[in-house]
Amino acid sequence: MRPDRGTTLLLFPAAVLVMMMLGAIAVDLGEVQLAHRQLVREVGTAADDAADRIDVSGLRDDKPNGTGQRDGRLDHIDGDAARRTALADLAAADLPGRAVGTPTVTIGPQPGTVTVSVTRDIAHIFGRAVPGVSDSQRITVRLSGKLRDPGR
Repeated sequence: MRPDRGTTLLLFPAAVLVMMMLGAIAVDLGEVQLAHRQLVREVGTAADDAADRIDVSGLRDDKPNGTGQRDGRLDHIDGDAARRTALADLAAADLPGRAVGTPTVTIGPQPGTVTVSVTRDIAHIFGRAVPGVSDSQRITVRLSGKLRDPGR
């Protein structure tokens, strides 16, 4: 009889354990990636919808642009309406994870640009069982929407 007979019986449980750990890591990373993609989709939609809020009062304003006539440009965004629209879109969306702070909506610095930023904590599924691994991963998505002047 050979002396190394039966060593695979000792190695097989270790190999199964390693494969289960790699599978758990893959599931957790896949969950985080899926949550990131969902956040990008929802935040991008909110930014685009917010950028569509044209400042109509600015178009009707009789103040000249320095040349004696209105400029007629459509790149002025109503900041309050844009914030309300973006926050309503995000509130209606089924965002993954737990909210960290409140979403931020900023207008500018370029004309016709709205930037929406959201931070969420995405819980790990299997990582919680591993000592030394955090229970969640923090994801921040910051996207901008731009209002394009159809006359240009």
